[in-house]
Amino acid sequence: MLALPFAVSTAFAGDAPALSDEAKAASGKTYFERCAGCHGMLRKGATGKNLEPKNTSKLGNSRLEKIMSYGTEGGMPNFDDILSKDEIKNMAAYIQMPPDAPPEWGLTDMRGTWKLHVPVDQRPTKKMNNVNLNNIFSVTLRDAGEVALIDGDT
Repeated sequence: MLALPFAVSTAFAGDAPALSDEAKAASGKTYFERCAGCHGMLRKGATGKNLEPKNTSKLGNSRLEKIMSYGTEGGMPNFDDILSKDEIKNMAAYIQMPPDAPPEWGLTDMRGTWKLHVPVDQRPTKKMNNVNLNNIFSVTLRDAGEVALIDGDT
């Protein structure tokens, strides 16, 4: 038998670790809250790496758990003080599974949720403050689910 100087993973998406429905749902919620902002909802990558099963299954559970626990120099934060060992283990399995398709939510659905607070004919027609609108910045506070407006003049 030929000995290779490197490890070869035989794990593919079809051989991905299985999770109970409860563990998968919990991991999906955690992924959405903590990971999707960088890796994307479908795990195709954004500021973070692509986490599709074709990539994650090559690493295997042990390596993925270490990356999630200790982070990387490339910007991946460590989660060992945020998530339990079981949550990290489940997340390592979860990202080796094909991602669920996000629910469709089109313009018709969005319009159905709109609430009119100030009718158009009652809206101000002139500026009512002294804020320099050319120097206002918006920052999305993703984890808090808020938007902060920063006055660049002050």
